[in-house]
Amino acid sequence: MFKTTAIVHAPGAENSQLRVMVKKLKRFLERMSFYQPDIRINNYPLLDIDLPQIYRNPSNLIIGWGLAEKPDWSGLEYAIKTSSAIRIFIAIDLYETHGRSGRVLLVPNLKNGRYWRHKSWQSKCKQFLMGGFVSYVAPFGMKRVPGVSIYSDDYGLSNYHTLVPGAVHEIEIVRLMFDLYVNHGYTMAGITNLLNAQGVSAANKSKVWNPKKVRNIITSAFYIGSNQFGPCIKHNVFPAIVDRSTFYAAQEKIFEMPVETSVST
Repeated sequence: MFKTTAIVHAPGAENSQLRVMVKKLKRFLERMSFYQPDIRINNYPLLDIDLPQIYRNPSNLIIGWGLAEKPDWSGLEYAIKTSSAIRIFIAIDLYETHGRSGRVLLVPNLKNGRYWRHKSWQSKCKQFLMGGFVSYVAPFGMKRVPGVSIYSDDYGLSNYHTLVPGAVHEIEIVRLMFDLYVNHGYTMAGITNLLNAQGVSAANKSKVWNPKKVRNIITSAFYIGSNQFGPCIKHNVFPAIVDRSTFYAAQEKIFEMPVETSVST
């Protein structure tokens, strides 16, 4: 059984507020069947994948955000995707501003700033945790197919889907993008121009590629077989179509460079 480490992150909060946040976080953990978690308060640093007492073995990491501002995971995205120590990562919003009293803590959300009804997000979380592909649109180069219905205790998944490799020509395009970016010095804009010049149809039935679409593919962990749902990542779920060494090399390169926003003409 994998260890679960849950962290309440709310520096500056009063003890009474922290107690409420811990209670809300425990309710979430119980609903999602994370048993006997190690709950920490204001762990510092917030995410340190080399911290041995937390990451001695592969772990589930759950962070409950208790601050008014939205968390910025961009600086941690590469570490989360490539870490062999983090099996599942989930970010939960413990801070809500809805209601007349100003600060009201509601049911923890998986997306900061949005309230999902309990049944809706619980169903999506269960599908994700059991290896199901939650989105209705498959990533470019992959195909969404029905999976075998899964039942866990008193909970069943009848609308369960998984991902498999898609059309061969799309897989070749995905691999070409990674190869151009990692091994041949192409930029996002350069890959965009090349694909458009060759008349390659873009993802989601679009005719034109742009740097954002290229970046979304190159940074997506779906292509190494990982499952993603909002801020949640679970490794080794689907068949991989890009080797891990190439994917990690791309992430290392992309997080050292500024985001490209335009296409040269």
